[in-house]
Amino acid sequence: MTFAQHEPPARDPSFFDGTAYPPPWGYFATVAWAVLVFAVASFAGITFYGWIVGFDQLMALRDKFDVDPEAKYDGLLLSYVYVGSAAVQIAAFAILIRLKGWPVAEYLGSAIPSPRAVAVCLALLTALVVLSDGAMVLFGRNPVPEFQIVAYRTAKEVGALPLLFGTIVLLAPLTEEIMFRGFLFRGLIRRPSHAPYMILLISLAFALIHQQYDLLGLAQVLAMALLLGWARYLSGSILLSIMMHVLANFIAMMETVVYLEWWPT
Repeated sequence: MTFAQHEPPARDPSFFDGTAYPPPWGYFATVAWAVLVFAVASFAGITFYGWIVGFDQLMALRDKFDVDPEAKYDGLLLSYVYVGSAAVQIAAFAILIRLKGWPVAEYLGSAIPSPRAVAVCLALLTALVVLSDGAMVLFGRNPVPEFQIVAYRTAKEVGALPLLFGTIVLLAPLTEEIMFRGFLFRGLIRRPSHAPYMILLISLAFALIHQQYDLLGLAQVLAMALLLGWARYLSGSILLSIMMHVLANFIAMMETVVYLEWWPT
């Protein structure tokens, strides 16, 4: 089965061997560049936050975190850091791709997914969210994680909810998909036989950067990442995984709104 809109389908060997472009970055280089870009972008995001709010407040964050560990989930802090880091990360990957002689869109896999692929994968993602949230309730857990509650409340206090929503629902999915189902995917999946192992490896790395979740939450993130990876592989389109990621984050934010604004306490 394939969800590809155009021939050849993404898992056809000719998709990997018949490209008119040079070979992508190698296995080691792909991972090394991804780690370096992520580190530099994270530093840039922190610097951007300091530039916006003042470096004196940036330097005071360590003491603030010691007193209140939840302060690291401040909605304005998360938004500014992510905006700054996303700009650097996207630009860096674009430069690396162009250095390899590829069009950026082609390297990342920006083929238009078929309507069937969109419908099926969005339905599967919705089902996964319902099942995972149901499991949380079954175990007596709040489906809305604490960091989302803190981020929402603190952003609301300073009138930054639109910025927080834009960051989580749009910017985060775009940036993370470019790195994981774009740059890493192209560099690590060289043959159809590589797909099961590399999709699992990429999904594990994706889950590990989401340290704001507990173990049960990380399991949910891993399940979602595996679904995103297979959707990307079967469709040949990062646009589909971006749509799915946007939907997942939108649902998460709407659950936060319902819990904090409309749920009886």
